[in-house]
Amino acid sequence: MDAGTAIAIAVAAVVLVALLLFLARRGRERRREQRRSEAGEIRREARVEAARAEQLAAEAERRGRFARERKAEADDLDPDAGQREPNGGAERNREVAEHYDKVNRG
Repeated sequence: MDAGTAIAIAVAAVVLVALLLFLARRGRERRREQRRSEAGEIRREARVEAARAEQLAAEAERRGRFARERKAEADDLDPDAGQREPNGGAERNREVAEHYDKVNRG
């Protein structure tokens, strides 16, 4: 084998190794970008779920406040009603709450 052939083989090997390194780096970058995209989607979904949870918490607070106000009104009208009803009127309170849930859902 003459020197020219050896040099050509060495150059081809270096070019081949450089090409393989380039392709490997490109593949890693592509996978990294895909993971970034997936992470962004997960973050977006988490923000949507957090906002939904905040809405539900605010609604629960509003309903609780409403129930406490209604109970206070009822207690003002008839302060000893809870003493006459079994479980302090818990069953009736549950029925009223279910009714308001149905009405508020439309």
